[in-house]
Amino acid sequence: MYENAFKETNRRAILNSGLRNYVESILKRHVYEHDAICLKCRTRIQREIQANKLVNNVTVAEKNKSNEKKQPSSGGVLSPKTIQLPICSTTKSHRMCIVCKKQNSNRHKLIVVPNEAKTQTFIDKGIFISTNSRCCSDHLVGKYFKQEALKALKHTSSSTFFNRTDVNNLLDRTRSMLKDVGKLNFDVQIAMSDDDFVNLTGLTKQQFDVVATHVTDLRNSEVRSIRTCLAILLVKLRTGLSNTILGTLFSLKSYNIRRAVHSARESLIKNFVPSFLGFNHMSHSVFAQSHTTPTAKTLFTGNNEDTAVLILDGTYIYIQKSSYHKFQKKTYSMHKNRPLVKPMIIVGSDGYILSVLGPYYANGHNNDASITKHLFKTNAEDIKKWIKDDDV
Repeated sequence: MYENAFKETNRRAILNSGLRNYVESILKRHVYEHDAICLKCRTRIQREIQANKLVNNVTVAEKNKSNEKKQPSSGGVLSPKTIQLPICSTTKSHRMCIVCKKQNSNRHKLIVVPNEAKTQTFIDKGIFISTNSRCCSDHLVGKYFKQEALKALKHTSSSTFFNRTDVNNLLDRTRSMLKDVGKLNFDVQIAMSDDDFVNLTGLTKQQFDVVATHVTDLRNSEVRSIRTCLAILLVKLRTGLSNTILGTLFSLKSYNIRRAVHSARESLIKNFVPSFLGFNHMSHSVFAQSHTTPTAKTLFTGNNEDTAVLILDGTYIYIQKSSYHKFQKKTYSMHKNRPLVKPMIIVGSDGYILSVLGPYYANGHNNDASITKHLFKTNAEDIKKWIKDDDV
């Protein structure tokens, strides 16, 4: 503003209306367009303006907050927790896991317990979990607790205070979950017993949970969940039911069943099978030490800890009669008088399945001896590198 007081390169025009008003309030006169201000003063004034804005915002927020306290909102008001019921409950703190009691930290983040897991706990164990309760993500499979997490979950109070909203939400969630009990539902574990899991899939609940953690590339869809997709494949392998019948059991269309079977199969082959089957999933030394019985060591290895004992046996998988004549001839077994294929099972002396190779045709060209020769001739799964000279 004082043109002779500072250099021309240090002058700044007063274009901002807020800055102009602030300068006018200090100088008590009108500021014109040709007036200028130095950079140092402009920076100082802008900081003061910004500080005044922050103070005003805080004041307005405090006033609004006090008005909200005085005048409740037009929405529903939560009633006080005055209903005491003899229902066990967990801790309400969000700082520790309700299952393992681990503290929440930057390295170990806790998550809010999903509503599905809360309802599962209430139905299965009669324990109420409050809104603020949290747990480790490792205790969950999807939105439900694992079986070991449910067993480890303990209540901290023998009675709980509820309000009207808590009771309504609890009843609504319980009713919606129990509606799915009448059909095959592998997401709600309380809908089926452990025997039901074994009869339908061949796996217990805990084993099913372990397999479900490996199908990482599957995604939930609008018609089925990850666990349902896996269950469809396992039930089909276990029972051999058609897609139409499976669709009736799972309340899905036949094409949904077909897609689920394909997706689950691809995911298991990619993520699960390489970790539990094949010569590459276990080293020679580990197999020789862990899966050779004392009797086999005494009879065949001379108690040598580094010698593996392998048992190779061809088994049968029965199939339907093919309409393709050439394939029909190759898969028909004269020994069993029905069509089948022959996978070669390689196990340890304790029954541990190391690998499954094949399947092979059931005609006379594929007996156990010829299949074994073919394995070494083709070096299936790099078997020559895995087996050592002293192995039996």
